Amino acid sequence: MAHSTRRITLLMVRYPGFFADTMIRCTQYGYTHVAVGLEEDLNTFYSFMKKGFVIEKVTKYLKPGRDPFPCALYEINVSKKVYRRVKKLLEGYVARKKFLKYTHLSLFCCFLGIPWVLRNRYFCTQFVAEVLKRANVGYLPKHHALCLPKDFHNMPQTRLVFSGNTHSMVEHYRLTEFC
Repeated sequence: MAHSTRRITLLMVRYPGFFADTMIRCTQYGYTHVAVGLEEDLNTFYSFMKKGFVIEKVTKYLKPGRDPFPCALYEINVSKKVYRRVKKLLEGYVARKKFLKYTHLSLFCCFLGIPWVLRNRYFCTQFVAEVLKRANVGYLPKHHALCLPKDFHNMPQTRLVFSGNTHSMVEHYRLTEFC
């Protein structure tokens, strides 16, 4: 890799459950969640879940008695300037974490094709799409509030670098709690 480029990463995960199964049937895509990360730590990703803005650790998915979740890791090569912009945006979300909430309403509107944006409220794909848009990373052919996991897969800038499950990803990249 040239010294003038860096990588950001997108982690796709398929969670179990009724809602996830319904989403997969509706979208015809095998993943239901997306998070964005930076190349220096493949264990840490940023996204939104029902509890709001979250900093996810892939190693936290490995709990005794729980089956590993199917996942895929994509990377996008970006300039150092764009990488710094993504990092600064993520730091801003971390600083405002307590004010950020998950939105079921915007997700519901997304499935209806209505881009509904609420201040400080996101669903996972809307958040990742907004970060990519604000940092000028790649091109998504639709409004950020209408993006679903398959839209990131279809971005020409993304490159699949891992496909499997969370357990095999932890082993493949030798991830630990302390990354």
